[in-house]
Amino acid sequence: MKNSTRQRLSQANFEIMQHVWNKGEATVNDIHAAVNSRRKTKIKRESVQVQVKRLEKYGWLKRRKVGKFFYYSALKDRDSASRDILNDVKDRVFGGSQSELVRCLFKNSRVSEAELKRINEFLQKFET
Repeated sequence: MKNSTRQRLSQANFEIMQHVWNKGEATVNDIHAAVNSRRKTKIKRESVQVQVKRLEKYGWLKRRKVGKFFYYSALKDRDSASRDILNDVKDRVFGGSQSELVRCLFKNSRVSEAELKRINEFLQKFET
């Protein structure tokens, strides 16, 4: 599936992708254990398996078989996926305006001096 037609990630999908990105490669059992370790309400292994198969179908994951196990890895790195997600939000919610996206991020939120310093460093790199 081409990147331009890749399905958007739901919260559940994103949770699975976070684990795969962190591990590099994982089985459904690995993902199930990781997801449930962060939840009060546990989910069934079958639910995770369905989501993993969808992520594979949508072009987010690929698998390889070792013995009787399938190991899943990401087809797109976390930075690229994050950039695509933010660009989608920017386009759909803010009419493509980067400044409106940034304004919304800062509106009604406290930003530490350390964060402001990092943001200023990023902006200076783009100014040159």
